[in-house]
Amino acid sequence: MSCLLVYLVGFLGSVSIHEYLHIVFMRRFGVKTVKISYGIWKASITTEENLTGANLIQTAVLGPAVTFLIGLCGMFFSRQCDSGIIEVISGIYMLHIVNVIPPLGDGKMILKGILTVKNGKGSKKRYEK
Repeated sequence: MSCLLVYLVGFLGSVSIHEYLHIVFMRRFGVKTVKISYGIWKASITTEENLTGANLIQTAVLGPAVTFLIGLCGMFFSRQCDSGIIEVISGIYMLHIVNVIPPLGDGKMILKGILTVKNGKGSKKRYEK
């Protein structure tokens, strides 16, 4: 039971960090208000404010990318100290990279950003995962 609790805390921590990174980068690009939505299987960040295509791509990519890098560092650390729990939690962090696939929320935002950049440099779009 205690291992299950550790994995659950690791999973919730990874999702929280992933979504928080989106907020950090949105703030960096001038977004003032964000809406946080969550359910059993999904957490998402939305804003009514607009981001340029390039900023949209950066915001969408950096959440999963940084979470993946945290997992990669954790994986290296787990191998050094031979810890199975840290290895599993690091794997959970690394799995966030799949969010860049277009059917998933971050992937849709990346695609939307690419199309915005391609169709007009000054265009802006809302961030909705």
